[in-house]
Amino acid sequence: MPQAFTKVTMLEPDNGEAWNNIAALWMQQQRWPQAFSALGQATKHKRDSWQTWENYAQAALHTGALLQAVRALAQVLELTSGQRLMMPLAARLVEALEEQQQAAEAPAGDGSSAAAAAAAAGGAAEEQNTAGHESDDEPLVASEHLLGLLHLSGDVPTAPAAADADAAAAAAAASDERSRASLLAAAGTVLKNAANAPACTPALWGLLARWHSLQGSADSAKEAWLKAVRGLQGTAYKADPEAFEAMADASVRLANAYIAVHTAGGGAGSSRDLAAARMHLRGVLRSTEEAFAQSEASARMRAALEEVMQLEAQATAQKAAASAKT
Repeated sequence: MPQAFTKVTMLEPDNGEAWNNIAALWMQQQRWPQAFSALGQATKHKRDSWQTWENYAQAALHTGALLQAVRALAQVLELTSGQRLMMPLAARLVEALEEQQQAAEAPAGDGSSAAAAAAAAGGAAEEQNTAGHESDDEPLVASEHLLGLLHLSGDVPTAPAAADADAAAAAAAASDERSRASLLAAAGTVLKNAANAPACTPALWGLLARWHSLQGSADSAKEAWLKAVRGLQGTAYKADPEAFEAMADASVRLANAYIAVHTAGGGAGSSRDLAAARMHLRGVLRSTEEAFAQSEASARMRAALEEVMQLEAQATAQKAAASAKT
């Protein structure tokens, strides 16, 4: 069977289905550069398959081709009319962008910069979770029989060198500030489009909030975290451990967003942000105390609450000192 796929691609290099089948073999073997190359050809000739684009996004993330991953996720959204965005892939994309920014901001000569850059370039996307999205046209998966026939010594052709050059160029350009800004903008477009589509979830609002933080927009990040928290309020977070973890994480991040706005703004408005953070954290802790008081997530919320209250005390003291001088 692999020989048959190979023969088809040799005789018909524009046969997207054959390239897709070859890519599925490489994906099962976790040979991501080969899968990325084959999927690059598949998407050229099978452009209307969202499954192919989703696989391409996964392979792109595994090989550090972030711009291609963004474009592939955009294609999935377009082809499914906003019905689908693979959240593990979107989450890994945002993580890679955060790692990239950490590397860019690290002091010169700091060894962590190289490590962060390597992590951003080579980080693996999480396994796909297709629950709730079954269809008659599932993403291609190679059978055990095909894997047994597969010879990794070179029977399966790779895509033309242009695809490899494209991936290498994208990885190299990502270290450049202008390219990073373009990549951030492209990722933001995808996340914003998804937030306005049926695929939107509280988790997606959280990813958009993290993107706003990368852009340095504290107010927008705060608003996105507020939407994430509001979405989670409709879940069973008071009793369900998984829902509680999601609510606790979003609540801590929301508190941090309030703190960022306070730090950036100052004045009475930012004091109201601290008060809002305090009231929200207290409310979640109170409503989940019976089931989760001893959990690590509750401990993180209590630590965030303490930080907020300390900042409130500092702001009150500074205001009193300023009044005394006048």
